[in-house]
Amino acid sequence: MSILQKTMGCIDWINEWLGKILYPLILLISIVVFIEISMRYFFGKPTNWSFETTQFLFIICTFLAAGHIHLESGHIGVDIFYSRFSRRGKLFINIITFPFPLLFIGSMVYFGFQFAYDSLMKLESTGSVWDPIIFPIKFALPLGALLLFLQVVVNFIRDIQDIGNLLSDERNGVED
Repeated sequence: MSILQKTMGCIDWINEWLGKILYPLILLISIVVFIEISMRYFFGKPTNWSFETTQFLFIICTFLAAGHIHLESGHIGVDIFYSRFSRRGKLFINIITFPFPLLFIGSMVYFGFQFAYDSLMKLESTGSVWDPIIFPIKFALPLGALLLFLQVVVNFIRDIQDIGNLLSDERNGVED
C-alpha cells in the first residue's frame, strides 16, 4: 500500500471516527434543552448556561462532522441532471467541479483560523451572565473546514483513480 493510500485511509478514518464521536452530542443537546425546559417551567428557575451550551455543542457537531458527512456523501447536491449521468459522466463532473468547493472551504480554513486566533489572543468570552471563553468553539470552524478540505481532496483522488480504471476497462473491453 502506497503512502498516498495510507494517508487517504487515515483521513477517512479520522472523519469516520469524529462522526461516531460527535453524533451522540445531539443527544446531549437534547438533554440540555430538556433540563432548561424543566427548570424554567416546572421549577421557575431558568438556567443561565443552557442556551450557550446548546449553541456550543451544535457548532461543534455541525463543523467537525462536515468531513464525515462528505465521506458518507451526505451533503445536499443538485440531483436534477447529475442523477441522469452515467458513472463515467458523474466522475467527470466531480473532477471538473473540484476547484469550486476547494476555494470556498480553503477560505473557511484560512479566515477561520485568523478569526479563532484573534479570539484566543483576546481570551474572548460571550459577555453573558455565564461568560464562558469562546475561542475553543471558534477553532471548530477552521478545524472542521480543514477536515472537510482533506476529505474533498481524498474523494477527488479516488474519482481520478476510478475514471482511470473505467477508461482502462473500456480499452480492454471490460463492460461496467
